[in-house]
Amino acid sequence: MANIVIIGDTWGTVPCHLWPRGDTSIAEWFEYQFLKKGHPTFNKSWGGNSNNYQFQQLETLLHATKDTTMYPDIVIWFHTELVRDLIPPEVQMFSTLGYDAVIDRTAERMYQWATDIKNNHPTVKWAIMGGHAPLHEPKKHMLDWADYTIDNLRSKITGKDVPASQAFEFLERGKGSLWDWPDISEDVIQRELAIKEEIIAATQDTSLFHNQKHPALAPAKALAIEIMEHFNI
Repeated sequence: MANIVIIGDTWGTVPCHLWPRGDTSIAEWFEYQFLKKGHPTFNKSWGGNSNNYQFQQLETLLHATKDTTMYPDIVIWFHTELVRDLIPPEVQMFSTLGYDAVIDRTAERMYQWATDIKNNHPTVKWAIMGGHAPLHEPKKHMLDWADYTIDNLRSKITGKDVPASQAFEFLERGKGSLWDWPDISEDVIQRELAIKEEIIAATQDTSLFHNQKHPALAPAKALAIEIMEHFNI
């Protein structure tokens, strides 16, 4: 048996609140596939979670379970959009470096953090999933140590080349958005809006994305099975 930890945002959670009461098919969801095989599984994902908080949760769990039978064997990380990880010094750089260079820096900081966790816990294997946001192309090589990686789950699920945005949820005025940072140019915002529209257009099939946004039951189940096959568990 393998101890499994899932960290992530909504892509890592089970959408029980959206499922009809009494519909037991929800028990086939991603994390339950591991449980059905007898693998103790701890899901620390929550909606809107940042990579930053994911790593804080993971480090706490690794520390708490060290030298116990519950110490993780496998971490499954659902990578989320990097805008959620911005810190004030990076925001202040928008005016001098521009949006893309700042996102590069944020990715580097997050990916180095993941690498540090791996180095501190070398026996723990990693499956990294580019979920709500794909892995950031210019810096994803920093994660080449991972045991299993899917750069862009939307592309895998649809079988199409779905573009990447690191600010998908930050493109609506009034709810915390790129417009709140005046040093981000309107050209960049319009570019990201165009990418968001492409992503939305690619995820309209509810058999693949249950709410036209998050993976549906079939691809979620298939992903869990694929991960178990890869790790031979």
